[in-house]
Amino acid sequence: MIEQLTLTLLILVSTVPIILLFSEKQTNMGKYAGLLTLYHLAYVALIFLPLAYSYLAIPGGSMNWTGKLLAILFSLVFYWMVRHHFNDHDFIVSPPLKGSIKKVTRVGLITIAVMCVLTVVFSKTKPLDIEKLSYQLTMPGLDEELWRGILLGLLLIILKDGKFKMGHPAVWVVTIIFALGHSLYFKDWELGFALDAFIITGALGFILGWMTIYSRSILLAIVFHNLINFSTNFIEMVIL
Repeated sequence: MIEQLTLTLLILVSTVPIILLFSEKQTNMGKYAGLLTLYHLAYVALIFLPLAYSYLAIPGGSMNWTGKLLAILFSLVFYWMVRHHFNDHDFIVSPPLKGSIKKVTRVGLITIAVMCVLTVVFSKTKPLDIEKLSYQLTMPGLDEELWRGILLGLLLIILKDGKFKMGHPAVWVVTIIFALGHSLYFKDWELGFALDAFIITGALGFILGWMTIYSRSILLAIVFHNLINFSTNFIEMVIL
């Protein structure tokens, strides 16, 4: 647990240059950066709590259901407590903008198709696991898109667009945190890095962040996140 929280702090520190470069001078950056840091640290701690203390895990289960459920509940409580700060950047309870649904759906379906092709080409056959398929169809999207919506909501308060043509800086900050969180790891305090995980989760994180900001809602990102996870695992277990 200490290793994971230390790594989480290092990942957050890596985003500081972007935050400083695009920060709005008129906003209380320290206040919202502090809220973001506290939220993310608590979120990560809850995710890994059942892995550190096995008696908290669901008996007989192989997936981290308890950690995800704890993180979801915490995210909802945190959102409820700070929702008045989001103003025009509340993606949690807002429905998708009507004009955004077709474009986001098109991008989501293309992303699923690309991920399926990559899975067929590079993955290996895995045994059928109904629990894992159920988990991938429900938990990751709901949990991680609540997380993404909260972080984007806080970052959009303190970061200006600055006509950055490669996407809003807030999306890049969340993408970096997401990608490094899935690719950096400590093993006996030795730092490891998985380049393939960084590239894949970074690309998916950027797309999901774009979906959230473009549609002004996390709903479509939740749906496509879960469909991507489910479809790639289904191919590995059933088709390959």
